[in-house]
Amino acid sequence: MYILELQDRVKELFSQAGQSNVCASPLIESVRVDLKRLNLSHNLALHAIFPKAYWCSRDNEFEAIALGSVLSITSALRKKYEFINQDLIPVLKRSAPLVRFYGGVSFAEGQNASLEWEPFGAYLFFIPRFEIVREGHNCSLVVNCRLDLGEMDLKRCLIELDTLQLDFGAEQEAELCYSFDGKRTDFPEKVSWIEKVESVLKEFSPKGLRKIVLARRSHFAGGESSTELFCNPVLLMQRLLKKTDNCFHFFISTSPEAAFMGASPELLYRRMGEDFFTEALAGTRPRGVDEKDSQNLSFDLLNSEKEFREHAMVQEVIERSLNDLCRSWDNTASRKIVKVSQSQHLRSSFAGKLKPEATDALVLDSLHPTPAVGAYPREGFMDILGRYEQFSRGWYAGPIGWLSAQCAEFSVALRCGLLNSKSLYLYAGAGIVQGSIPEQEWLETENKLGSFMRAFY
Repeated sequence: MYILELQDRVKELFSQAGQSNVCASPLIESVRVDLKRLNLSHNLALHAIFPKAYWCSRDNEFEAIALGSVLSITSALRKKYEFINQDLIPVLKRSAPLVRFYGGVSFAEGQNASLEWEPFGAYLFFIPRFEIVREGHNCSLVVNCRLDLGEMDLKRCLIELDTLQLDFGAEQEAELCYSFDGKRTDFPEKVSWIEKVESVLKEFSPKGLRKIVLARRSHFAGGESSTELFCNPVLLMQRLLKKTDNCFHFFISTSPEAAFMGASPELLYRRMGEDFFTEALAGTRPRGVDEKDSQNLSFDLLNSEKEFREHAMVQEVIERSLNDLCRSWDNTASRKIVKVSQSQHLRSSFAGKLKPEATDALVLDSLHPTPAVGAYPREGFMDILGRYEQFSRGWYAGPIGWLSAQCAEFSVALRCGLLNSKSLYLYAGAGIVQGSIPEQEWLETENKLGSFMRAFY
């Protein structure tokens, strides 16, 4: 029923456009139909079409799957966020208001040197052929069409519509019979990590480096049982959805073997017209074994001088950015406890009105990386980081999300994993400040890795 209606409406759209819109620049219009409510992650698994993506906001009010591509923008190299102004914004300005790019960006400028990140490049954004979107309780199916390609895209769109599947059955729970039976390799290993933390603390000074986030990577090679799971990225994501809460859930896959996914507690920013929202998230404790333990850990977090200093550095940098980006802004909540599946954090929230010249490229360049994933001060910290992290972060701790002409939402890619060629790479970092105890920082990263590991252990 839905497919026949969409095919008719797509034909009508191209017929009305005629040949006047056939041109060298992408022009994308959308056809949308309302749907009964359905399980989006289950429907994502039905389609072997790439690239594909999943996104769910932290408050669970917006959820989407993106299938196939009518336009992809990617490169192995990036210089700041210039590609957004050069390649994304002109397309969005010419296209329908609700057309969205989904994608992500590497943590660092330059080129992703590691082979495991090659399928994703330094950035990748795509406008999908199909979107299934849930806003609150309302679901819709969107078909994006390239009017600039005329008859060529009409034929392609009708063929792809014939392959589209929709399953309105009962919600499917992710299979729970898998367990990890392979090999884990940590880089760096614990002894080396502790030495790195001790060494970097010696570089701190009152007028120089006062905080840096050191990351580590764990590689998991599957055994007989977990290899089957690692061959099914969507199933791994479904298990992650089941095991984590109060997070931004994201997934992007470029092929059957390559996927990047995670459950991040941190909003980078949200834009709705000129309305702008961001936050400082820094300071960590475990969730606790029970409610009493959790409350004690919350009290300890709120009253820790070390965690206060760490949070204050992030807050200061964000406030400076807001002065540049917004004509007015407020701190709407300061140092509140936010709890996720394995941990709890200090969060300060901000809301403002963007200046007209504050583009998404300018916002990203100003905000990212905050000291919550980088360093304080930010100037020159990549050289220091390069001495202590002998691996590519890739998209870990980079911006991930979506943007349209009217709105945008980006999270920081934390609590995340890269699945490539049946191997899984997990990433976690800890904020090192004066007073940090290396052993405790190692345990903090182990706890953060545990958020993802629960999906396959």
